[in-house]
Amino acid sequence: RVSLTAKSFISIRNLFSVYSNFYVIGESAQADFHAQARRENAFSIVFGGGGIGKGATYAYRRECFFWPQPIPETVLSEDKILPLRAALLGDVYHLEKQLVAYRKTPDSLGAKLKKDRSVALRRPEHVSALAHELRLAAQQGKIGIARSWLMRCLLAYRRLTIMEIHIRPVFLGKAVRIFQRFGRSLMRRFLGILTINRKTFRLE
Repeated sequence: RVSLTAKSFISIRNLFSVYSNFYVIGESAQADFHAQARRENAFSIVFGGGGIGKGATYAYRRECFFWPQPIPETVLSEDKILPLRAALLGDVYHLEKQLVAYRKTPDSLGAKLKKDRSVALRRPEHVSALAHELRLAAQQGKIGIARSWLMRCLLAYRRLTIMEIHIRPVFLGKAVRIFQRFGRSLMRRFLGILTINRKTFRLE
């Protein structure tokens, strides 16, 4: 993992973050004999609530931890902040190789956040932090104003599709949840189309 990560940062111009595939401890790992990195779409990262893939597999340039400021204490999941920062500062690549053994336990932080329904996009503090950094990136010329606006709209849309909306009678509430799931699925398909011809880099 260290060797391929270092090679990625040395070989790929303007790379600010790279993440890989993983396998769960106790399960068999996939036998990969090639290393191929694909550039990620920043819009897909925004739709993921500021992150995509498994946070434990990421590596970053140090600028990601300090631009535009240290991660606010109100943010519980840095895995949903740092990838977007990397995408705003440069490029994020997905290294399509299983490089991390991942342990799943019922007492892990991720499991606890899901159980408490405190995942990143359900927390207004997290969404505010993402929107703030998108605005700053536009002000500092790291991304265009139109791109920043589209990303903030996508972030608002994504949050809308996971909000708990209580409506009576019950069947109307179920209809809203079905519409939310449909909206998420539709946007994932659209973003998937945008990433069909992603830039690919082969590591030897």
